[in-house]
Amino acid sequence: QVDDFGDLPELRLDKADMLIAINGEELKPELAALLTGIDKWTVDQKIQLWGGMAARFLNLGMIAEAQQYLTLVADNRPNELPTRLSLFTLALDASDDAGMQAAQDKILAIVKDKNDSTWLYTEARRQLSQVRRGKLGKEALPGIRLLVERAQKQRQGWHELYLVSAELELLSGNAVAALENYDQAEKLGRPYPGAV
Repeated sequence: QVDDFGDLPELRLDKADMLIAINGEELKPELAALLTGIDKWTVDQKIQLWGGMAARFLNLGMIAEAQQYLTLVADNRPNELPTRLSLFTLALDASDDAGMQAAQDKILAIVKDKNDSTWLYTEARRQLSQVRRGKLGKEALPGIRLLVERAQKQRQGWHELYLVSAELELLSGNAVAALENYDQAEKLGRPYPGAV
């Protein structure tokens, strides 16, 4: 009861988890209702709710809703790099070139250098996406490989870069090297299931 505990982001997120577990026919409007009536909350409380709900929408495959609430988080915390990377990944998964470019621009505003490993990573991922979709030819692969190598010099332990290398090797027809990169990525971090 709100009177007993107050209206808190944690409680709304718990309620979202219960609604998802029940998975009723009115799930989408019930989840949307949890995001209303928060005008008097602090910015931090709103961000906690928006970020938590974005993760839940993403798990449900409700990409537009996840993007909407991640964007609210990013608008209120413009220098938070992980949120900007999440928005880039959503655009990447949707093959949304304009969305990827917009996310990259925001990332560049934070890192302030196109030689930064995070920006290099996003540029390599964006170009690989274009190769997969036939917007760039395979002659772009050596240039993408250079981007990844430059990023790896800065962040040798970042598993995401090994996932990019694995994809590069797959597109180059080198399955053995791709598996080695996937194995290295798995040692360094938890790759998302789609990557594997």
